[in-house]
Amino acid sequence: MPKLDFKGFEHYWEVFNPYKLEEPVAASLSDDILDIYKDVKKGVLLYEQREFTEGIWEWKFSFETHWGNHTRDLGDSEVHLLHLLVLQNNGGSKRKTGVFYQSRILPLK
Repeated sequence: MPKLDFKGFEHYWEVFNPYKLEEPVAASLSDDILDIYKDVKKGVLLYEQREFTEGIWEWKFSFETHWGNHTRDLGDSEVHLLHLLVLQNNGGSKRKTGVFYQSRILPLK
């Protein structure tokens, strides 16, 4: 499996329901990506063995039951991380990042 290094942005806070006051849960970018990789690879291996129907079924099933959630988590955190990095590299103030970003993607300390 590939080795991933996100340095200070490896961990982030996951907020499951932004409309309900709940404690955020710590999450990991590399864990999200590796889970997606493992699940997708199963379908690829079947597809390479010319087991097309089984490969497609595996992708669909594992997306609905597991790695689809990771793509949602990854998409949320990746977009916020990119926005934060752009603001920081363009001289943006911490105020511009807002409380939402602080609770979502700033590195855990």
